[in-house]
Amino acid sequence: MRQIKAVRIAQELGRDGRENPSVSRARTFCPVVDLVDWFRVIVDLERHGYTHRTLSLATGNSRTAIGGWRCNIHQPSHPSGEALVQLWMDVTEMDRDRLPRRTVSVLSAARSR
Repeated sequence: MRQIKAVRIAQELGRDGRENPSVSRARTFCPVVDLVDWFRVIVDLERHGYTHRTLSLATGNSRTAIGGWRCNIHQPSHPSGEALVQLWMDVTEMDRDRLPRRTVSVLSAARSR
């Protein structure tokens, strides 16, 4: 048992004693998260004549919040996001399953935002 463990450690460490990146990457699990692409949602609404001011009035959020969502700096809270999604569905006349999405791989659940 000790020999197997020693061989495994030797494989994971390089000659200089540091961790071998190719082995450590193989052990790392990066889940994939499907997020709403708020940039595309807001751009779709802008193409239909909405400005950040009119979006802020329609959703009850500030213009700077709308701008932060558009630049993917922040994500809206659940109620704010639902209001924006409902507005997008009403304006574009599309279903929720046609909502623009982006796929992101994350290293931990804490970084999924």
